[in-house]
Amino acid sequence: MQFDRYSQKLIVYLYNNNGMHSPKITIKNSISQVASFIKITEKLPQIIIADTCDIKLLNTMYGFIDICTDEEYLNKLLPILVPIQKGKQEPIKIEILDWGTSDYDGYNNHHFMIPYIERHFKINLKDKCI
Repeated sequence: MQFDRYSQKLIVYLYNNNGMHSPKITIKNSISQVASFIKITEKLPQIIIADTCDIKLLNTMYGFIDICTDEEYLNKLLPILVPIQKGKQEPIKIEILDWGTSDYDGYNNHHFMIPYIERHFKINLKDKCI
């Protein structure tokens, strides 16, 4: 389910323990995508999810929502997120639309960015992205 107040895409920033953040990762705007991304990145100290204008929608701390700026969005997200967090439902594969790096330098693809994310953020996205 897409939340209509936002575009068809959302921007995600991953943060590691050193305060380093990832390039803008663009994902499909769906509640199940966001819930799954939160679960998959639960070992990170923080992720920020924003709209395409880079206005913060929510942030997490170690896989739990810290601040959500939209109560209606939060009310739609929690019924999907909580069962995933409790292990009663598996996260779905994340649809990465863009890795936030330029296309012409060859880095804007799964083959480069998945190892980059694993190396710098200790998150294994292999087999968790489409």
